[in-house]
Amino acid sequence: MPRKKYPVIILGGGPAGAATAMYLLKRGITPVIVERVEHPRFHVGESLTGATALSLRGLGLGPRIDAQNYPIKHGVLFYGPDAKNDFWVDLVRRDENNIQVPNITWNVMRSTFDQILFDAAIERGALWIKATAQAPIVEEGAVVGVRIRTPPKSW
Repeated sequence: MPRKKYPVIILGGGPAGAATAMYLLKRGITPVIVERVEHPRFHVGESLTGATALSLRGLGLGPRIDAQNYPIKHGVLFYGPDAKNDFWVDLVRRDENNIQVPNITWNVMRSTFDQILFDAAIERGALWIKATAQAPIVEEGAVVGVRIRTPPKSW
């Protein structure tokens, strides 16, 4: 089977893979995402951290995520081991003067959230190969690639 060369291969097109692709694209590196399942796909909802929200906004995805009308989080309620002694922690970030200011994040529906990130990565130039990763390709003790299996063609 012929080998193709790509500067970076990302295994999985979920939030981590799609965000990684977008950060690489910002640096001028065009990655290929190997993902076997098309979006949208089912996942249980997710409560994002404040730092995650800052990263997503930094990638320019804030308006797309806001448009989903996900529930907004302003903080987190923590419970002690005996379910008594709970305490609230506000979400904060540092502004340009290094002063803590309020921050918000979202509680997302993973099917739509994942699709927003994946679509943005592809729109910005990442390549997608619909395939399943099978095994690493190792040469002289170093991983230099990945063997993949593409789905059979349906005629």
